[in-house]
Amino acid sequence: MPGAESKRPANIGRAMRASTMLLALMTAVAFPALALSGQKVSNRKAAEHKLKYRSLLIFAPDTSNKDLSNQKAVVAAQRNGLKEREIVVVYVVGKSVSAELGPEPDATPVKLRSHYRVAKNDFRVVLIEKDGNTQMLSDAPVTADQLFQTIDAVPAHKDDAKQRG
Repeated sequence: MPGAESKRPANIGRAMRASTMLLALMTAVAFPALALSGQKVSNRKAAEHKLKYRSLLIFAPDTSNKDLSNQKAVVAAQRNGLKEREIVVVYVVGKSVSAELGPEPDATPVKLRSHYRVAKNDFRVVLIEKDGNTQMLSDAPVTADQLFQTIDAVPAHKDDAKQRG
C-alpha cells in the first residue's frame, strides 16, 4: 500500500529495510545443518519456511548490566508463557551467545550485533516473529505484558493457539 511504510514507527521501518540480512540470520536458525555444512538455501525457500520458534534476542554489554538483570527476571518469571508462545530467548552478552527454551543460533555475537545495529555497550531487546519479521525493538527491558500483547496480537499466534487448543 503506497505510503504505508511512512506511517510505521521509525524503528520498525529500519528493521524492515534490513529484511535481507534478517532472512540470512533466520535461515541459519531454521536450517542449522545447512548453515554448518556451508550449503546455501535460497531466499525464496527460506521465506516460504515458517520458523518453529519466535526469537527474543536480548543484547547487553556484560553480565553486570542492570537492564539485563531486569530482563532476565522477566524471563524467569514468565517461562511458562514463553514456552506456550514458542519463544526461544537468545542472550548476546559481551562476547558470548546463549539460549533458553530452544536452540542457539549459529551466528556469532559480532554478526548478531552488526545485523541488529547494536553497539557493544548498548542494551536492546528484539522480538522476531515466526515469519522472520521484527515485531518489537526496545532499548529498555520489556515487561511480560508488552511482550505477550505484541505476540498475541499477531494472527499467526492465534492460529497456533487454535491448533494446540
